[in-house]
Amino acid sequence: MKIKNIISNVAQVLGLNDVVELVAEGVSVQQLKGNMNYNLLLRCASLVVANVAANFIESVASQTFMTRDGEIKICKFKHSLQSIRRVVHGGREVDYRLQIDRILVPVGRVTVTYVFTPAIESGLEENPFVLSHQALEYGILAEYAFVSGMFNEGKVWNEKFLEMMFGTKHKTGRSKIMPSSF
Repeated sequence: MKIKNIISNVAQVLGLNDVVELVAEGVSVQQLKGNMNYNLLLRCASLVVANVAANFIESVASQTFMTRDGEIKICKFKHSLQSIRRVVHGGREVDYRLQIDRILVPVGRVTVTYVFTPAIESGLEENPFVLSHQALEYGILAEYAFVSGMFNEGKVWNEKFLEMMFGTKHKTGRSKIMPSSF
């Protein structure tokens, strides 16, 4: 499901009919981003996706590069690089050196496996996780409520969001559910 449709569902719950109508009409991204309520919900969606990526579900990608000088510029990665899992050259994992704007690797064909945070910029992106759209909706509702100063409502939506996330594995591979003795 596209993020803009998730935002529309949230807008319907909040009674933001302007957003619901814009999404239903299929207007351009420019027109969507020209709407203040849509922009706020888009920002909330981006925060929720970053939270899920940081705490529950890691997003991992691999990308292959051909290097002549043993350097890969960070800007050449498809996604925004958070950390590097491994670098493979000639079928074997090799050492690398990370600098501010580049990675130093062996010359030749190199595959870099890395962790990234999915970018939510327009709402045209698909839900980046194998996760119910309802979980993201609850998270967005919580963010919206907190940003709007509705702290009690935010707490309720956040609890619903966390309930949906409890069954999700933590990025370390362990469940986020506390032992029943607590």
